[in-house]
Amino acid sequence: MTQSEYDKWRERSIREYIEENVKSGSAKEAATLAEKEFQQILPDGRATRDHFFFIIQDEATSRQVGSIWFQANRDQPAHPFCYLWDLLVYEEYRRRGFASQAMHELEVEGRRIQADAVPHPTVPTQ
Repeated sequence: MTQSEYDKWRERSIREYIEENVKSGSAKEAATLAEKEFQQILPDGRATRDHFFFIIQDEATSRQVGSIWFQANRDQPAHPFCYLWDLLVYEEYRRRGFASQAMHELEVEGRRIQADAVPHPTVPTQ
């Protein structure tokens, strides 16, 4: 994911985070919380150590169809794992196998960096 793609991804992710959290408070509070939490989780943005961001692309058309963000957690050397923070397939590309392929690639990347891939328990199945 390029810096420009990361910037767009971050903007979308924060907007969605705000939309989810505004249900339990004000929009201003939700926006402040979103910015604070993203800064805590990703203090160096796209360059934050052990965080990986990829664009999901349709190989047939070269179109961007989504994105994936995961973290390699190496805090437990005996059992490192990958934590899936975000998996997005744009609505018009859902139910075409892109999410399944992204999860497969996550497992491949996890093995490459010597971590077991563990899917996030709240990944939408739409």
